[in-house]
Amino acid sequence: MFNYLFEKWEDGLKIGRSKEHHYLESQRIQLLNAFAIISIITGLLIFTLYSILEFSNKYMSLLLIPISILILFLNKNYKSKISKDVAFYGFYFLILFWSFHTRRTGTILLLMIICCSAAFIYKKKSTIYFRIILCALGFVFYVLYDLNTPFYLDATINYTVITTLITIITCGVLLFIIMLSVDLIKHSSNSLSNTIGELNFANENLKIKENQLVTKNDELVVFNTMLDTMVKNSTKELQSYQKAIDDNLYSVVTDLEGRILKINEPYLKIIKYTEQELIGEKFSILNSDFHPKSYYEEIKNTVFSGKVWRGETKNKAKDGTHFWIVSSILPIIDENGKINKFFTISTNISDKKKAEDEQKTAFENSLKTNKRLNLVLDNQSDLVVITNKFAVRKYVNIAYCNFYGKEKQHFIGTSYKTLDPEKTSQSYTGLFESLSRSNPKITYLDVQENALGEKRWIVWNELAVFNSDDEITEVFSFGHDITELKEIEFQNANYIAQFEEMAFKTSHIFRGPLTNIIGLMTLLEEDAIQEDEVKQVGVFMKSAVNKLDFASRDLVSFIDKYNTEKTNNIKKHFIVDFTLAKTKHLKWKYKIRNFLDGDGSLTMQQAISHLDCDLGKWYYSEGKIKYGHIESIQNFEIEHIQLHKLVKEILDLKTNNEVEKSELKYIELIDASDKIILLLDESESIINKNIN
Repeated sequence: MFNYLFEKWEDGLKIGRSKEHHYLESQRIQLLNAFAIISIITGLLIFTLYSILEFSNKYMSLLLIPISILILFLNKNYKSKISKDVAFYGFYFLILFWSFHTRRTGTILLLMIICCSAAFIYKKKSTIYFRIILCALGFVFYVLYDLNTPFYLDATINYTVITTLITIITCGVLLFIIMLSVDLIKHSSNSLSNTIGELNFANENLKIKENQLVTKNDELVVFNTMLDTMVKNSTKELQSYQKAIDDNLYSVVTDLEGRILKINEPYLKIIKYTEQELIGEKFSILNSDFHPKSYYEEIKNTVFSGKVWRGETKNKAKDGTHFWIVSSILPIIDENGKINKFFTISTNISDKKKAEDEQKTAFENSLKTNKRLNLVLDNQSDLVVITNKFAVRKYVNIAYCNFYGKEKQHFIGTSYKTLDPEKTSQSYTGLFESLSRSNPKITYLDVQENALGEKRWIVWNELAVFNSDDEITEVFSFGHDITELKEIEFQNANYIAQFEEMAFKTSHIFRGPLTNIIGLMTLLEEDAIQEDEVKQVGVFMKSAVNKLDFASRDLVSFIDKYNTEKTNNIKKHFIVDFTLAKTKHLKWKYKIRNFLDGDGSLTMQQAISHLDCDLGKWYYSEGKIKYGHIESIQNFEIEHIQLHKLVKEILDLKTNNEVEKSELKYIELIDASDKIILLLDESESIINKNIN
């Protein structure tokens, strides 16, 4: 049991001690730990004793415990400097409180312990003198207070027991301090004796070696000359290396705690501090709070293990600006093989990081734009294909896939000129190759077979996109199925032919009965006609009138049939109107990105004027006349005007080099474009309902 307690006592004394501490500093920490542990034990014992004796102030002794625990906690976290002040001032004010609260119990004697302890736990003489004077002032102040303030005995306090107990504690602690002093003196004496013995031994060896060196003096002179030459050459080479580093790289030397010992001029320029402001400061003054704590922990663990750390860091200059550097931190080893400082060389990569961020932002915007474009194109009823300059498909929409009855993967990466399986017209090859900057758009009519084997008439509009070298980068192909219109055209031609035939037949049918009627009417005008002849004329006239009646009915039936099918064709015509309108807008939407980047085929008026773009021309020439009464079309007109205003705002921002704001406006432009498509869809739906 005794051995166990002794081991715990030894463990308690070692709290916060390190091999890096000097012997005296280690003893000071040990003394603090001893005071703290003894105070905890003493406080508990006094509390127990006072409780047994039923003293009223038994809880006051427990005030020792929190101060003592705080001292041990600070020592454990290697904050011995703070723990010394906590120990002195904590016990000092606690003793004064006890002295004034329980007068004439001998508590003031404990100031002697604090006074003597100050000489052991502090290093500087000025600090020790100050604390001794403070203890003396506390004692004098208490004596003056006690002489001038009436004292009344407390019946619950046994002054003899308390005074005796405090005297014993004071003597015990002073004895402990004296024993510590004897131990320190003995240790110093032994160290001094050992050092003197080593010096005497070294002196004897030096005399022997001196005699040997005299005989080799000539050799040493030659060797010294050679060594001097080598040192000079090495010094010049090192100076060259140092100059190269100072001219091209940032360099800084820090101690083990990260305090700056040396920093070169290029580094000072970028961080905007002076050398006087930084020497002695921790390198963390440049932290930008961009990296997590784990990032710096990784750096610390790497370099303290003797390895070189390399990586990129975002730092902050004095004026609050940020910059990126790529660094190598090298541990510097002393003659004993221990790391004593760190040497860091860095180079500025802010431009590289800025370019990476811009590229990332552009890529994200591109993805977002493409996603929106694909969403719009996939919801189009027209066939849409995007190919590269080699006519290889990059994108096909859902309508295109449904038309040929294939999945998207079947088309992507294949040539648009391939006849199988979608049987693209052979004439397309020549048309595709005719695209140029001066002729960026071609339109042609083709007949293609869909997945059901039906022949469909398709109007293709091919729109080429060019780079700054006038080379085709992409081709947008929009195919609009006009089979219904073609059928209407054929039907109209058929109706015209039928009408001509009907008119020819009717003229003959009408001419015979009318001639007979005219002849009979002439006969009736003659006076010599008999009654029987009149009846016969009536029969002939009735027959002629019936023939005219049958002919007129055929004509009315033909006209009704023509009008009915014409009404159905008008309904289909409305659908074509809105499809063409949406296609015109999507073409403009794709071109506007290139226009804003200083490229593309749009003119300034087509970009900023809602009257001069293709959609505007359609709307103000026929769209408004036909559909201007619909509320969604009226809203479409407002949104269309706002869309072109956004283009004008984006151009103004780009002129003022406000790139970030212009990109935000472009996002608004995309949203406004989507809203226009939705309004056109809504208008088309309303027209269809009204026709039905």
